[in-house]
Amino acid sequence: MEPTDATPEKQAREPQADTSGASSSGPRESVIDADTSFDGHFETRNDLRVRGSISGEIVCWGLLTIEEPAISEARIDARSVVVHGTMHGDIACEGRLWLGSTAEVTATVRAGSLVIEHGAMVNGPVEIPSQFAEWPRPRAIPASKTTGELRAYCMRCQNKQLIQDGKQITMQNGRPAVGGVCDVCGAKVSRILSTGDR
Repeated sequence: MEPTDATPEKQAREPQADTSGASSSGPRESVIDADTSFDGHFETRNDLRVRGSISGEIVCWGLLTIEEPAISEARIDARSVVVHGTMHGDIACEGRLWLGSTAEVTATVRAGSLVIEHGAMVNGPVEIPSQFAEWPRPRAIPASKTTGELRAYCMRCQNKQLIQDGKQITMQNGRPAVGGVCDVCGAKVSRILSTGDR
């Protein structure tokens, strides 16, 4: 690898085209600080930086950074991931997964590419598909789930709203989702489906 002054966060982001709708001034960042513990479903179109502890399910349409000594026991679905802390669970990363020298990962990993710094510890199966189209295709979504019964977070309304004109879509990492428009303001919205939605 050639010498570089770029941080892991910058390098993890660079291969990815911006399809999240972020402004040209650069991505925004959400932060779970060192004094915060989160358990549940968290979804953001921004980058996400974790300094505390998280569990449940995390969906990040940008760059997810797990800092040291943060602890993640969540199921992760993100565009790109940088880990400096401790992570347990499943990781689905359509872009680059960067494991820093202090990373301790016990997980099932599927990533577009993988960088492991000297000193990082990894325990669990790792899969790097040659094409994301080869990932398992999602099951069909029942029609009742695409007709406005589901809610998704609307960035314009800053609240969860009903999905109108819902259609089955597939994320680049193979996850099933429903895309449509907000029934309040008409902005585009989408929701990755959990097991209970199917």
